Amino acid sequence: MASVLVLSGYGLNCEDETLRAFELSGFTGSILHLNDLLSNPGKLRSYQVLAIPGGFSFADNTGAGNAFACKTAPLLEKVENFLEEDKLVIGICNGAQILVRLIKDLEVTFEANTSNQYQCEWQDVEVPESGSIWMRGIHRIRLPIAHGEGKLVPLDMGNLKVDVAMRYTQDVNGSYDRIAAVTAYEGKMLITMPHPERAVSLVQTDDYYMVREKCRRENVPIPRDGPGMQIFKNAYDYFR
Repeated sequence: MASVLVLSGYGLNCEDETLRAFELSGFTGSILHLNDLLSNPGKLRSYQVLAIPGGFSFADNTGAGNAFACKTAPLLEKVENFLEEDKLVIGICNGAQILVRLIKDLEVTFEANTSNQYQCEWQDVEVPESGSIWMRGIHRIRLPIAHGEGKLVPLDMGNLKVDVAMRYTQDVNGSYDRIAAVTAYEGKMLITMPHPERAVSLVQTDDYYMVREKCRRENVPIPRDGPGMQIFKNAYDYFR
């Protein structure tokens, strides 16, 4: 059975709901503090997915994700080998910021939103054809965002070296080309600012009551899953 390792520690705070999202899609899994993985990197071999969840690691004091990425640097080769073994990696919000600072070859970064404010809201995103394993069969999705430094910027402006996995339908935070998420390593890594783990059940969504009423009027079953669930199911189906 496919298994996921969800990192925790130093201000990451979405590990429980991230693990729960994977479990609902069929995975087994564990939450492990970064220090425990650093002391025994071989533990990573026991899993098929590595997930770095959202939060405020090191309180974002040196830039969102930067300090955690520096702390994680000894694992860089292990993470790259992990992907070469046909396994998957996902970084969500703060996890996304950590990954782009850990893996310099991605050549993208996240900067402060053009609003200079923390933005917490639901947004519609489009999913272009990208080859992403995580986004298969999804063309448009509505997910929550919660970030202060979510503006994606290529280090070589105009030369994007990763594929677009999600694109906001409007200019939300100043991201280059309205990019909300990117994918790399032949679609095996997903780096996303929107939070799919906060939208795995319909009752979590901002339009739940409208959807419920529409289903009742049309006399059809009310969906159980939220829009984010398909992302986790895609990961499970990849191994199944």
